Amino acid sequence: MQKIRTKEEIDLREQKNKRIFSIIMLSILLLGTVGYGFSFYTSDINQSESPQNSSVINVGNQWLVQLGGQNLYFSTDPKTAKEIPVEINTDLNSYYSKPLYISSESQEIAYEISSTLGRYASRNQPACYGNCTENLPEKSCDDNLIVWKKAENNRVYQNSSCIFIEGDMKAADAFLYKVFGIN
Repeated sequence: MQKIRTKEEIDLREQKNKRIFSIIMLSILLLGTVGYGFSFYTSDINQSESPQNSSVINVGNQWLVQLGGQNLYFSTDPKTAKEIPVEINTDLNSYYSKPLYISSESQEIAYEISSTLGRYASRNQPACYGNCTENLPEKSCDDNLIVWKKAENNRVYQNSSCIFIEGDMKAADAFLYKVFGIN
């Protein structure tokens, strides 16, 4: 048998239960928010610092850099890219709100350049350097042109408004790191 309770005892018990339930719900909401804030730092992600104290994060087989609210992804880590000679005197302002032309036989490298640098240009498009057998515009070093050529040795150099990237993806990433001021 249950004990007979007065109306006051029943009301007090209900208020106590409501307070306990409210505290539990607020705790869940608060801990969920804090947990979500720290969920980015998992054991699968290795974090390192670039020379300019920008956060460079290894995510699987890519390197993530957060710059100005944008996420930039690279295929090469900054330390490896830093070893490649990059002889250019250009920065992100050289491409900001200007057309960007990319001459590359490698779709992968053209995508890497256009997906990172192209978002700051007014537009980006494939082009040919010099004479062209394809149905693409022919561009010269008077235009904002990036030319990629396959080569044994990686290097990046500049001639007027042309950037010549020789080598593989590491050279392309070395150029991009330099433009964004990460190396």
